[in-house]
Amino acid sequence: MIRCNDPSTGHALPLMAGVVRSRPLIAFSILVALSGCVIAHPGIVEPVRVPLEKIYLDSEAYDGKFVRVDACLSVIMEGMYLLDCGTRHPIINFETEETSISNGAVARLISFGHLNMGKAPEDIRVQVDGVYEAGKTPRQFEHTIRVRDFRPAPSRRDLPR
Repeated sequence: MIRCNDPSTGHALPLMAGVVRSRPLIAFSILVALSGCVIAHPGIVEPVRVPLEKIYLDSEAYDGKFVRVDACLSVIMEGMYLLDCGTRHPIINFETEETSISNGAVARLISFGHLNMGKAPEDIRVQVDGVYEAGKTPRQFEHTIRVRDFRPAPSRRDLPR
């Protein structure tokens, strides 16, 4: 039996049962079963692309939403934060979702920040996918994105003039 996992529940889904005896039929059966993993889950959730400014101006509307933002990375001795490019406030905290994918994305984001330490935030442009959390309780940060993915974006020097 070949299985793939349902991403929404994490449970295994049976896709093919029985005994297959010929090699071509085995290869075809495996291909059909694997395509079933893709077909069974066509609704993979894509993040909503939204300007960072819109998120913090209407934080309740985006609270808990999976978003994609273009931001600048502020790298200072006290830590790293996401900013709307060209501004210095508010700062957007970023954290991991405590999954291996999220942990890897945050580690790459921090490494990218360290490699660019000393540069202006506008020269450290990033694109971040994650779940936005509006601060509902008094804490250090009012805005947080739990990172699922990160990509460097062209810096202002690399953009066409």
